[in-house]
Amino acid sequence: KEEEAKKAAAERERLRKEEEAKKAAAEAKQKAKEEAAAAAKKKKEKKKKAEPEPPAKDDGYASPDEDGLPKVTSGDVYVALTLKRVEEEPSPKEMEKLRASTRLYFMSRMEKKFENFVDLDVQVGLMEWNKGKPKPEFNLYIEWDIAAKFRTSSDPSSPTKAVKGSRNTQMFVDEKGGNDGIPSTYDITRACVVGANVMDYLTKHVIKCKGCFKNATAVYIRQRTESSD
Repeated sequence: KEEEAKKAAAERERLRKEEEAKKAAAEAKQKAKEEAAAAAKKKKEKKKKAEPEPPAKDDGYASPDEDGLPKVTSGDVYVALTLKRVEEEPSPKEMEKLRASTRLYFMSRMEKKFENFVDLDVQVGLMEWNKGKPKPEFNLYIEWDIAAKFRTSSDPSSPTKAVKGSRNTQMFVDEKGGNDGIPSTYDITRACVVGANVMDYLTKHVIKCKGCFKNATAVYIRQRTESSD
């Protein structure tokens, strides 16, 4: 009986140690999981802090430029892209690269079209992800707000005037242009889309932004109409 009691005590001790080992392993696993989650959160916050804030949306209202000249609000330009093997929408940092590159592309078209072109501002007016606009094969849809500045004549010393084409359709100044050589809002919008070399834009201004845009396989550039909503 004494021997059996010793064996029973030894078994109980073994089971106790085994239970303690299991408990310690579970606690270590939980601690490691919590530390990994904290590290991931810290990394995400650091990345978010490093990324620039997305550009503020234009409110669509006419406002004076820095030199006091008016901006004219009219139509818009939109771009649709197919990004293969991309599960999440572009980050603010990636969108900023695309915005800057798109500005250069539209500037090159303005310079060829208008002798009195001075400068161009391009901002994201609207971005939609995985909405299949304007066709199911596209997963990124962007409406660009554009504001172009021109001289009132081809003379470099002549004053400048801002003409704006954004996705807001309300007009504040004569949309048909004037006799001072300033293009209309319709003109600058059409200059961006009519005859646009989409492959040039795709290869030189989208894919070169890298990130998620390196997987771009198709692009669509058009002027937005009411029916495209």
